Amino acid sequence: MELKEKAWVLNKQNFGEPWFVPDDAFYGETKGKAKKQAWDSIKDDGLKNFLGDEITYLNMPLVRCKEYDKYLVNGELKTLIRIEEDNRREERDERLEQLLISNPDAKAYIRKGGYYYCSGFCGYTERQADAGVYTIQEAVREVKGCSLRDHMDAILIDVEQHNKLILDKIKSLQSRLITTAIVD
Repeated sequence: MELKEKAWVLNKQNFGEPWFVPDDAFYGETKGKAKKQAWDSIKDDGLKNFLGDEITYLNMPLVRCKEYDKYLVNGELKTLIRIEEDNRREERDERLEQLLISNPDAKAYIRKGGYYYCSGFCGYTERQADAGVYTIQEAVREVKGCSLRDHMDAILIDVEQHNKLILDKIKSLQSRLITTAIVD
């Protein structure tokens, strides 16, 4: 992993109205080169510092931001954040493949963030008892194929626990069942 471009960002704390300051990272071997890019980006915006003075090239607050540095990895420029995301994705995909190989007949839930997919890949629920049950192949395919896969996972189902959840739900629903007598 070789550092190719150093990143610099505008220090929003030094601006009077930081919400107008761009979130862009500016790249250069030196602070001066990055400062020129930053100045070209904001010179016509009329920004002021927290004292109310107009921002100029000389007083523009630029700070080093190492997490946006670009590194050469496998012939591609990537930030540290992107490198970490790619590593997490690869680890998760390897774990999913291992689940698939070691449990070919298993069932799984699909979780996105804190929610489970409902049956038929339709809708979401917070409750595991209402979650859809998928084959491990379907779950892995869905997780790996989704654009939001970084926030998704396939979770193996413990059959006994799942069946207990469903039976408890059935008992709860039966206790609320209203029956009426049919009169001839």
